[in-house]
Amino acid sequence: MASSVSSTVPDSTQYYIVVPQQKTKKKLNVLESGLGVMAGAATSSLVKNGIALPYSNLWSKYNNTLYDYLKSNNHISAFENNTQKCFEKSGLKDVGVKVIDASKTSVEEYEKMINPVIEKVIKFKNFPELENMYKKFIKYLYKAVFKMVKAGENSFFAPAFNMIIGNKNSKMLPALPHEMGHAINYHNGGLLKYLQISGALSSKLAPPVILLTALFKNKKEEGEKPKGIFDKVTTFVKDNCGKLTFLAFIPTLIEEASASIKGIDLSKQFLSKENLGVLKRFNLAAWSTYFVFALASSLGVNLASKASDGVKNHFRKEV
Repeated sequence: MASSVSSTVPDSTQYYIVVPQQKTKKKLNVLESGLGVMAGAATSSLVKNGIALPYSNLWSKYNNTLYDYLKSNNHISAFENNTQKCFEKSGLKDVGVKVIDASKTSVEEYEKMINPVIEKVIKFKNFPELENMYKKFIKYLYKAVFKMVKAGENSFFAPAFNMIIGNKNSKMLPALPHEMGHAINYHNGGLLKYLQISGALSSKLAPPVILLTALFKNKKEEGEKPKGIFDKVTTFVKDNCGKLTFLAFIPTLIEEASASIKGIDLSKQFLSKENLGVLKRFNLAAWSTYFVFALASSLGVNLASKASDGVKNHFRKEV
């Protein structure tokens, strides 16, 4: 029997594993990061002011129209009487609240009212120079706002001085019942007082912090996870910067609406149906300025973050 010899021929085929080269984006230098931040800051300012300022001018014109209507129909005295009656009905006099008419009060007289309180309340132990600087700033701030009231462009309730400051000889006359509503919220305590205080802080402090976080924080790459608590928090703020900015205005929007409702309720007994309608329109238009500003600020921050990311991504080319 013939025997067969089997042999194994080695396979000469060679196999290669191709590993795709991972591309990384280069780190930004200070100039490139700075350009991104500046682009975002400019975008925020343009969007916010581009919406809020025209609307503020529109509100001012509407306010002038309402006041002209009151004057032409001889209703000014009705609103002056309403202011007095509302104050008597509110019980605010019993808790020491005073109504200061800026049309009959000089800047010097106003300063004599507030400066002693500022000197007494503001104390920075062991930091006299800082204390004096801060006192000067607060005095300047309240003086500047008072001048706006005197010019008929504003009115406000100042809890620190327990004063309602308004101008009975201007288009802001209908705002005084609303300011009484603020005073009632403050002295009644509870949630609305908390919203009044917290809103004044959150609406001024939170938006700049959120904006700076959104501008300086680099956007995560797809699939990249944040590391550590600080990274997680700042990433969350950047990803939700617009929503968080609007959220910062919510306490103010709620408390402002509450003050208007209280002012209208106080006035129901003393104003005619026609004049009560004017007061309601005045308050609704005034409240809308807060809403539009909140909307403009949140949109500005959101677009600022996108603009900053766009500039930074232009420089962060894959290498």
